[in-house]
Amino acid sequence: MMTSLGVGPLSQNLDQWTMRQSSLELQLMIKQTPNNEMNSLLENIAKATIEVFQQSAETGSSSGSTASNMPSSSKTKPVLSSLERSGVWLVAPLIAKLPTSVQGHVLKAAGEELEKGQHLGSSSRKERDRQKQKSMSLLSQQPFLSLVLTCLKGQDEQREGLLTSLYSQVHQIVNNWRDDQYLDDCKPKQLMHEALKLRLNLVGGMFDTVQRSTQQTTEWAMLLLEIIISGTVDMQSNNELFTTVLDMLSVLINGTLAADMSSISQGSMEENKRAYMNLAKKLQVSRGGRDKVCGYRNLLSSLRNLLLA
Repeated sequence: MMTSLGVGPLSQNLDQWTMRQSSLELQLMIKQTPNNEMNSLLENIAKATIEVFQQSAETGSSSGSTASNMPSSSKTKPVLSSLERSGVWLVAPLIAKLPTSVQGHVLKAAGEELEKGQHLGSSSRKERDRQKQKSMSLLSQQPFLSLVLTCLKGQDEQREGLLTSLYSQVHQIVNNWRDDQYLDDCKPKQLMHEALKLRLNLVGGMFDTVQRSTQQTTEWAMLLLEIIISGTVDMQSNNELFTTVLDMLSVLINGTLAADMSSISQGSMEENKRAYMNLAKKLQVSRGGRDKVCGYRNLLSSLRNLLLA
């Protein structure tokens, strides 16, 4: 059942006709594997799962390169065939049918892949940029986002680790922007925005976990603020992503106050109110004189009105 690409059922193109067969093959493989070999099998399944997306990204990259050398009249928009696109989208529902132990390993492998876009050890800048673009291309795929969010269900311990990793990655993206690493070329900047969007989408899928902790709420709110005031995203370069960051910041700020409405305990209400005011004050101080962003200025104006209410 094993192939050079990993696990057989994941090494072939998935479609609605082969998905059930692939699911049964994987379940049978897991059932027949001895306990002392189980961890190795789960790691292979996770590796093969990520390779599906890597191959998709490589196909897209090579097809895009070929298309760029073709006459404009011959260029076509689709990079992947409909069969390949549907196969990538079916990976998440396929993994969802497998035991949670599989999903945990896939989530771990996906987390490692997320970090590759941030830490590339090649001494050659050209090779480092090539690997970073490849990684970011993989990570910008919506099916990859769907896979990670699917695997997160019921994986509370993995959520905390992934959130910590995502915080570090987003912080690194902001630092890279400050170091002018994305200013020389439009393509790296676009890839950076795609990578940032994916990570923020993943964080958004775990906002319930973030909001359980006052510390995490404050840390993420401050980081979202830094994304805005550093100019990493703005309304001119990427209005959709800018609005997403602003909306996430609003949810975190107002979420601390909204918790009061569902709390019966007066003590809990006072505690949440204090957390809300402390967060608001930190955001006010952190902005300094850099409140030139219209959307953010309006948010702070609403914030002040709520504090005075």
